[in-house]
Parts: sequence; C-alpha cells; structure tokens
Amino acid sequence: MKKIFLYLKYIFSFLKLNFGTILVFELLYKLSMAAIFKPVLKGILKIALRVQGLNFLSDETIGIFLKAPSTWIFLIIIILGITFFTLFDICCIIICIHASCCNQQIPLLALIDKGFKTAVRVIYPKNLLMILYLLIIIPMTHAIIISGYMTEFSIPDFIMEYIFSHVWLAILYVGFWIYIGLRSFHWIYSLHYFCLEGCDFKQARRKSWLLQGKNYWWDMIAVVVWNGALIAAYYGVIMFGAWLVSKVNSVLPTNDLFSSLTLSGISLLLNVAGVFIFCFGLPLFFLCVSLLFYYHKSRKGEEIPPEFDDLEGAYRLTQTSWAKKLYRIRKRIIAGCILVVI
Repeated sequence: MKKIFLYLKYIFSFLKLNFGTILVFELLYKLSMAAIFKPVLKGILKIALRVQGLNFLSDETIGIFLKAPSTWIFLIIIILGITFFTLFDICCIIICIHASCCNQQIPLLALIDKGFKTAVRVIYPKNLLMILYLLIIIPMTHAIIISGYMTEFSIPDFIMEYIFSHVWLAILYVGFWIYIGLRSFHWIYSLHYFCLEGCDFKQARRKSWLLQGKNYWWDMIAVVVWNGALIAAYYGVIMFGAWLVSKVNSVLPTNDLFSSLTLSGISLLLNVAGVFIFCFGLPLFFLCVSLLFYYHKSRKGEEIPPEFDDLEGAYRLTQTSWAKKLYRIRKRIIAGCILVVI
C-alpha cells in the first residue's frame, strides 16, 4: 500500500508543473468542440444529405447517399476534420506531459503552436493510416477506457441493430474488434514517437512494437488497472455524492421542495462528474501511456526525447498585466462562478 501511495505522489508531482496549462487547454478545447466544431461537422453532414434530397439516413437511403460523388467530398472533409481535431488534442497532451517530464513549464500558446504543427503532419501520405487508427481502431477498441468525443462518432444504430439481430454476425463483429484491439495494442507508443521524435506513422508503429517487446501483457494489465481505477473513482464520487445528498435530505422536513433539491443535487453531481471525465479522460489515459513509454525507454537504455529548446522566450499569458489582475481577484471570480452554478 505504501508503494502505491508513493507512486501516486510521484504521478501528481509529475502533473503539478503544467497542471494549469493542461487544465485551461482541455476546458477551452472541449468547450470549443461542443460549441463550434461538433455543430459545424453535423451541419456539413446535413448539407451533404440535402444535396441528395434526403432528410435522414436509413437502411433504405444509405445506398443513394453513398453513390453520389458529392457525398464523398463532404465525407472526406468531415473525416479530415475529426482526425485533425482528435490528433491535435492528443499531441498537445503528450507534449505537455513531456514538458513536465523534462521539468519545463510550457505556456498555453506554445503548447497550441507545437500541437498544431505536429498534428498537421497527418495529411502526409505516410501518415494516412493514422486516420484509421484514430477514428476507428481507438474508439472501437478503447471505448470503455477512453471517454469524450472520440467515442461519439460511431456506426449508425440501424446497422448495429441489424448486426446484433443475427447471432453469427454479432459473434464475428465482436471477435473482429477484439482481435484488432489486441493486435493494435502493440502500437500504443506510436503517437509518442510521432509527436516527440518526428517519426512518420509507419516508423512510429515499428518503434512502438520494438519498445514494448515482451512486455505486451504487463503493459495491457497496467493500462486496464489504471483506467479501471479511474472508472471506479468516477462512480465512487457519484455514489458518495448521491448518498451524501440523500442523507442531508433525510434530516430535513419531508416535502416536495426538498425532494426536488435532492434530485437537482444528484443531477448536478452527475453533470459535473460527466464533464470532468469528458475533459480529462483522454489526458489521464495518455498520462499512463507516457509513464510506461518513459519507463521502457529508460529500461532499454534508449535516449529519451530532449527537452524543448524554444520555451525560454515563449509568450506567457500569465505574465501579462491583465492576467496578474485576474489572479489577484481569483477568489471573487471563483465565488461568482459558484453562485452562477447554484
């Protein structure tokens, strides 16, 4: 037990240096995704449907939709948009964690700049297979342990209903994705090689396979245990919060008002916990993978990617006069936010 606490202490000290940067980045990025990016993609899909005179997709209309040349133009735009959005987030997370590993503070704008320049490489011909990895393999094989927008883009419901209404199709479907998940787990460090060492995706997959070596099952156990602990903590918070709200309600007078407050409290708790997992499920997952990446690098005597050499003169929002003023009145801002939430 003592070793577990020491390990957790090390992890949190690892996060502390750039916790503010990743916190602000994830909140702003996920907010922009919900408010701008996702509606834009859905709007493009609606335009693609209307061009073909369709209002919705079904098993009767999907053939008409896919046969039109204009459909594929819209679909390519949507796929590239989702790919870049996904990869940009992952690149920023890996870069931020690496800066902490090198004991460097990375400003928000520098993080965005580095993440963008790295993610845009996905359009290179040698990296096109990464689209399949990011949009299909990761969401379908890691849906339980990765939350957020990546698992929201999935196979249409009517196709899934057809598959699971036939026993052999369902067995083949589940078996296929289990096989793909086990097979692609060898690539788990490929995104680190892509982001930190400038490898193309083919080189990154090969290096990931070699780095993992004979530790395949140990790595899988570590990832599953880590994410199992996160899921347990998530539901533990919800259950404890629900219990606490109900206990508070039980000592108050029984009437509709307090029952309504109890339900509102539980609903708010569920929403807050859901937002937290939505924003930080991916960073926490890649924190685990990063720790394994650096561990295997050190164990094998491989050179760990160097620190970033261009952060000394980077523009820092925290050093501006208005940011310092906001910091001075941070308690008032927090109090105002709490009142708004209530």
